[in-house]
Order: sequence, then C-alpha cells, then structure tokens
Amino acid sequence: MKTPRIQKLLIANRGEIAVRIAKSAHALGISTVAVCSEADREAFHSSFCDQCLCIGPAAPSESYLNIDAILAAAQQSGADAIHPGYGFLSERADFAQAVMDAGLIWIGPSPSAISTMGSKTAARAAASDAGVPVVPGEHDINKAAAVGFPLLVKAVGGGGGRGMRVVESELELESALQAASREAESAFGDPALFVERYIAEGRHIEIQVFGDSHGKIVHLYERECSIQRRHQKVLEEAPSPALTPDLREKMGAAAVSVAKAVSYVGAGTVEFLLDENGSFYFLEMNTRIQVEHPVTEAITGLDLVALQIQVAQGEHLPEVEALEGAAIEVRLYAEDPGADYRPQTGSILEFSFEQDEGIRVDSGVASGSEVGIHYDPMMAKIIAYGADREQARQRLLRALNRLCLLGLKSNQQQLIEVLNSKDFIEGQVHTRWLEAQGHTENEAPPEAAIAALAVHLDGRRKALPGVCKGWRNSRFRDGLFCAGTHVLHWRPEGRGWRVKVGNSSHKVRFEPHDTGGRLWIDDQASDLAYAENDQAHYVWMGGAAHRLEKIERFPESAAQEEEDACTATTPGKVSKLAVNPGETVRAGALLIVLEAMKMEQPLFAATDGVIKAVFVAEGDQVIAGQRLVELEARE
Repeated sequence: MKTPRIQKLLIANRGEIAVRIAKSAHALGISTVAVCSEADREAFHSSFCDQCLCIGPAAPSESYLNIDAILAAAQQSGADAIHPGYGFLSERADFAQAVMDAGLIWIGPSPSAISTMGSKTAARAAASDAGVPVVPGEHDINKAAAVGFPLLVKAVGGGGGRGMRVVESELELESALQAASREAESAFGDPALFVERYIAEGRHIEIQVFGDSHGKIVHLYERECSIQRRHQKVLEEAPSPALTPDLREKMGAAAVSVAKAVSYVGAGTVEFLLDENGSFYFLEMNTRIQVEHPVTEAITGLDLVALQIQVAQGEHLPEVEALEGAAIEVRLYAEDPGADYRPQTGSILEFSFEQDEGIRVDSGVASGSEVGIHYDPMMAKIIAYGADREQARQRLLRALNRLCLLGLKSNQQQLIEVLNSKDFIEGQVHTRWLEAQGHTENEAPPEAAIAALAVHLDGRRKALPGVCKGWRNSRFRDGLFCAGTHVLHWRPEGRGWRVKVGNSSHKVRFEPHDTGGRLWIDDQASDLAYAENDQAHYVWMGGAAHRLEKIERFPESAAQEEEDACTATTPGKVSKLAVNPGETVRAGALLIVLEAMKMEQPLFAATDGVIKAVFVAEGDQVIAGQRLVELEARE
C-alpha cells in the first residue's frame, strides 16, 4: 500500500533545525505547524511556520519532551506527520511508536532501529555482529578499571557529549561516574553508563547513511568532526582531509553494514573513531538528522531534510552522485570559551551577517531573540562551500569576521582562531586538539572601540561638531577583553571628533546608518555596529565585539561580602548540594553543582573555611549572581 502524501507537518523541535525543516517542507508544498514552550512564544522558529501552538512551560520535560502534548497539538492542528529534528524526542523509540499508533506519519527510522541504536551497548553489539570493529569497552561499570586508563565514561542512551567524562586514573573514577550519571539522567531520563578505552588523539569521522522503504541503503560520504569541546562538536567538514579514497570506501561500506543490520530507513549517521595508524572503530549511530548535515548537502547537492520527508512518503532514494568541492561548518554558541565554555544567557541586541557567495547561515535567532537557561546554547551554524577546502576556509573566515553579534559573549573569536591555525590548515587535528589549544582573548585595549563609543555618546547628547568646543569625558570598564578601566575624553574637531583614550589620541569621523555605520579612526575605515542595554554599551568593529560597562561604585563591605560568598555564575538549577551549614571545607572543595543548558557547572570553595549559610536546596532554580553559599574564611 502506498504511503499517503503529507499535507501538514508538525515540527516537534525548536531553533535553527525547526526553521530548516519548515523551509524544506514548504519547498515541497507542505504546510507546517510549529510547537513552542511558554518561553518560546516569540521564538524565531515559530515565524517560519504556518501555525504555532504552545504545548507547555519552559522546562523541556513539560513541553518539547512531553509526548502527550505534542500528539495533542498534532490532533488540534490537523497535522498528518511529525518531524522530530534532532535532540529532544528525536531518538526516543516510544515517541516514534506513539506517533505511528496515533495514525500519523513518522519522519524517521523504525522504533526497533531507534531502540537498538539508541542504546550504545546494543549498538556496539549490532556493529560487532556486522563485522565492524568497536572500541574495547565494558558494559558493567563495576568492572570499569579493567578497561585501563585513560577511559571514557559514556551514557548508554546519550548523545551530543552529555553524560561523558574522560577519566585519567582510578582516583577520578567514582566522581566521574556520579557526575556522568547525574547528567545522563537529566538529559535523557536514563542514568545508565558504560565505559570504553579512550583513544586520546583519535579523529572523529562520521558517515551519513540513508535508507528507503524499498530496501536500498546508501552512504553520502563522510564528515570530520574532530574539533570538539566537552565532547561536543564545534566544527565539521566534508570531505575529511584524513581519508584516502580507499579508506573512504572501507568506512562507507562499514557504515552501510551497520545500517543494514537494523533495516534502516531515513537519515542516520554512523560515527567512527580513526586512530593515528589508520584503524577505525565504531562509536555509535545517531538515528536522526545531524546538526552538521549542511556540509553533506553542500558536497552532494541534496536537501537531506526534504529527502527525509520524501522517503517517509514511500519514495525511492535517488542515485548518489560523486562528491564535489568541500564544505566547512562552525557552530556559533552563546558561551564564554575563556571561562570553561560557560553558557551565556540574555538578549541578543544585534545579529546580522552578509549573504556572500558560498555562505549559508542556519540560524535559530535574530536581533531581539532571548537565549534562556532551558535549551542548548547554540545560536546558529555558518556553512561555507568552495571548490576546494582552502576556498571554503577563506570564505568562512570572511563570513565570521563580518558576522555581527552584540549582547552576549560567544565563541566567534575562537572559531576564527581555529580556522587560522596552522594545524587546522594542514588538517592535523584530533578530538583533544581544541582542549590543548586553549583560547587567547584580545589583550590590547580596544581604543578604537572606545573611540567609536564616544562618537555614539556624543551623537546621543546632540553635541555635534561645531556646537560644543569643550572636552567631554566618561569612564568605562571593558567587560570583554580587559580587566582595566579607560578614561575617555572627546571633543568636536573639523568634520569629526578628537578622542583621547589614556595616552593616545585619535581623529574620528563617522557616517551613520540604522544600527551603526562607517567609522574612520586616523583615516583607517571600519564598519561599525552599536547597541546597548541597561548594563552596558556594545560596539562591533573589525570583526570583534566589545562590551563596555559603566563603572559602578560599590561599598567596600559589599565587595567583601561577595568575596566570602559562592554565587551563581549563570542562571540554572541546583543539581547537587555538597555542603551543609557548619561544615569545615578546604580550598578547592566542591560546594554546589549547577545545571545550565544541559551542562553541569561545579562551584568550588575559594579558600579554607566554615560554611556559614546555605541559601538554596537541590532542585531550586537560581539566577546569575544569586548568593548560594556563604563561606567564612579561616586564617
């Protein structure tokens, strides 16, 4: 019996993947329904769909992970199919089965395939039975030490780096198992773990597979995803510079064998670890579309999301063309690389980019969007395509340098550093490479940014050239790049201004437009954007964003109080409280663990002392800056 044609598609997801699904569905003549949480009522993705229904509170467990609420939305809207995107319920066999039991078309593989491959232990067994090598490991975590160190703790039902810990010695094992289990239960509702041998300098290679309902399964070449932080991918590219044609053929055939073992239908990814000797090992299979699918689309010319929909309607897979060109994708996160990738929350004051040749931007945000505590901090993906890898790299660098993001810290500058690094240019990277590089912020005082701010402040105060001849002044703290403060003086001069910052003097001229303009500093031209909120001024120029705070004066007693307090570094939930009032602790002792954007943020004692007070309990939601624990220091 022929599968019915899809008329209306409900997208059980949010962010950039929901936007992407909506665009592909509309191109096929299919109307779309977005779902949203209460926190996402004004979210960017909802504006791309024909209808939007709120399905519950902000917490994912009450909205995007609520199967009954999603099925009710499908019934209310008259949708006849559901696309899960990635994350949330996309790899839940019970959700796939519930969709099918409700008489709806499921855009994805069978529940049995999801169930087998969704368990990393069952997936390893299936791959081994198919003759594909797997990394040595142990399903019984009580026997973890027998695997040898270093080892990798992994969540049985996990993905995206959640519930993963590298353990270097037996002394670290117990705490790593506890933290990984906690994180796995929070992210996937399953605390189960297993361990495997950790290959320190392996390369992460994944193969895109696709199957149709007529028994055809193919691979669409590889993607390299070795540049990672916290075991989560940051940059992906296709093809991999590490693969020879022979190795590409062998890994592709192995991936197809794994997919055939579960009679796979739809889009999936088989992930491998490639060691320095050229041997590869099965890691896991993701039974969904991947974040990094655009690089495969670039080198194959296929729309993988549209292909998912067409396969779900019973259509045949097309013939696979030879790969052509090269593509690189980077993920733009709201995070602080200089503070262990701490997630950032707040309003995006300005988000803009240029649509250059060979550049694609998949964004889940726009100017005015809010980045909250409940969801992943990825804001957008920037993808560059070129005739070869170097052209793609150069195009991506230009796009990143011209992308304007104001209001939140991000990993934008770190991505630029990666693309400019000698190791990346030569293709010599591995899964721990980024961790070893660290991240260097711009140490030079951003005098040009401060000069630009002076121009804006002067314009706002209507002190135009020729109106006021005297010097104006203000003081700012650079909250992004420098610890110091800047005393700023400016006055009109000719067609522009004379600006003094410290011991330097600059001639400044400015031609405005809606959100910025063109700035000349000492006859050097630069594009400029500007925004502000209650806390700070934000200036973007020369491919970099600067946050400039007005200096606040606090009473000395308040400053001392802050030194003796453990405060929340970011909004989140208290997932573990490790101390009680009256306890004596040593410097470096764990006090509390916060969970924000699915990541754990442990907070430690800054000094020896006694816990004077605890202001929160496990499960409490906290805001950034909130006092959590008061520590009375001991001499």
